[in-house]
Amino acid sequence: MLCLLMLMFVVFVLLLQAHLLSVFDNTKSVTFDEKNYDKILAITSQEGETVDLKEHVMATVSTVG
Repeated sequence: MLCLLMLMFVVFVLLLQAHLLSVFDNTKSVTFDEKNYDKILAITSQEGETVDLKEHVMATVSTVG
């Protein structure tokens, strides 16, 4: 069960980063909290510049419908 949850988390992170790349053209990656895996702490640009977020963002899944 733990392996499945970890796999789901990895897929979620990859999908989120791909989505951010399409929305924010210069985003390379995001940094997540080590203990709270859905809390985004920083955003890194293609040039390697990192912006630490003053207010952390919670990554959630939303359904449109």
